[in-house]
Amino acid sequence: NPKIEPQYYLEQMLMQCEVKLNNGHHERNERVFFLKPWFFTLGETGSAVEMKRQIRDSCVVIGEKRHDKRIIDLMQKSAQLWKISEFHNVRMPNFLRNFGFEEHEKHVVQMTHFLRGHFDELWIITYCVVLVINGLLISWGTTDTVRDEFFEFRILGTATCRLGFDGIQLIGSEEEKRGCYPYSLVFRLLSFFHLGFATLMVVSWGLSNGLANYYEEPPTTNVGNGKATAIPVGFALDKMRLQQNNESFVQKLKRYTTLTRRALGLSMIKYYVVYGSFAILAAVHTPMWNAFHLVDIITYSSHLKDILLVTNRHYLRLLATVFMGLIFVYGFAVIIFVFFSDQIVYNVDDDLVFMCDTLWGCVQRAVDLGFRNTPVFTRDPVPVITPLFNLLYFLTINTILVSIITGIIIDTFAEMRETRDQVLEEVTTKCVICRKGHHAFDQSRNHKGFIHHITVEHSIWAYVYLKYHILAKANYSPETLSNVELFVAKVLLEGDSKLWRIIPLHETMHLKDDSKNKGNDDDSNSSDEDDE
Repeated sequence: NPKIEPQYYLEQMLMQCEVKLNNGHHERNERVFFLKPWFFTLGETGSAVEMKRQIRDSCVVIGEKRHDKRIIDLMQKSAQLWKISEFHNVRMPNFLRNFGFEEHEKHVVQMTHFLRGHFDELWIITYCVVLVINGLLISWGTTDTVRDEFFEFRILGTATCRLGFDGIQLIGSEEEKRGCYPYSLVFRLLSFFHLGFATLMVVSWGLSNGLANYYEEPPTTNVGNGKATAIPVGFALDKMRLQQNNESFVQKLKRYTTLTRRALGLSMIKYYVVYGSFAILAAVHTPMWNAFHLVDIITYSSHLKDILLVTNRHYLRLLATVFMGLIFVYGFAVIIFVFFSDQIVYNVDDDLVFMCDTLWGCVQRAVDLGFRNTPVFTRDPVPVITPLFNLLYFLTINTILVSIITGIIIDTFAEMRETRDQVLEEVTTKCVICRKGHHAFDQSRNHKGFIHHITVEHSIWAYVYLKYHILAKANYSPETLSNVELFVAKVLLEGDSKLWRIIPLHETMHLKDDSKNKGNDDDSNSSDEDDE
């Protein structure tokens, strides 16, 4: 039916999970069939797909987490998914009702869903406007001014059309301004286009990746003796609305102030505040401020983020190396000032410049030029001291220190690539749930293959949905729990740390009837460090 959205198809809604039951005497595996909770169905489009990939990859880091820890992290981090859906489909409509916008609720929610799913398109349009503005800055900008201003814009293809530093005001005589008025609107229109699309882009980010960052810390509540992930309010809308309707104005103000303070603490919010400030300055002061917006590609491109992550990952090592280099340079500067102040200069572009007249000046020259060039003796070289000093300076400053910094960066790139390759191999060759390798399923005569196993039989997201499905029934309709669901509910109510007890490890009932493959799975039976 074309009127039904794909996420509501039965194949997308009907879930199955294999769980391990243990009553203290014997173990057996059973399957649980259920429908995906509605808040996951509505909240897993657009940016949620990339978020699910990031959650999955972070939970299978090689050599750092045991199998039970991976499952616990998966369940806790998955709270981001339903919290985002909860914001769009529960909290925002409730917010609109509280402030009297109930008649516009449907349109606002539809608009937020549209913006949430089109961040990439909005970013591309915004960045293209930035590229056009900066292209005009490069083409028209000149310091050859006709007035006292230090900078102006000369329109290419015209003989007399010039714009002032603000990019709006025409300069020159009335005769020179004739026919130039349309050019005075170019930067103004582009700046306002940029402001408009940038606003939509930031809102779209806030409704998608921004909410993911906002809800990065899993919401928790104490249940029994353990700590379990909170129950989505989608299960108890009436209760939530009753609580909020009974709030006083001061209580609502405190709640919204707390939420706003938490949002302003996000690093990307701070970045977008600076971004918006420069956009406003570009519109009201000068378009030169748009040069800053070219940096925005770093926040969008994952490859450029990795480059920044390289320096951030081992920044203490880099800072320590640079500090050590400054100490060595200072030491050499003191030696030069005391013993060779009238004999040494620095070589810059084959010109001997910057003699050390004072210690402060010598230190400045050494820091500024010493990392790039070795000091040069201009007269009275000492036969042994001079070449030894040059050799020590060259090896210590120009070779060893630079090599250390380069080595740290290269090693970090290698670590990141190795981790990424290991994660990719882990999620494509082994089942995250049962840890059995792909050969056991692909070589089976009675099984549909490994892809079918990890997407249908042991889908990690089906286990996430199972958790909230069981917790909802246990909290609001416990009498409807089956025997299997009752056992799972008891485990879940003990806290996330006990969740591994229901996960089948190195076994699955889907291969039990295939005697050919029983015991032949080298991948699953090999000893994994993370499962020891």
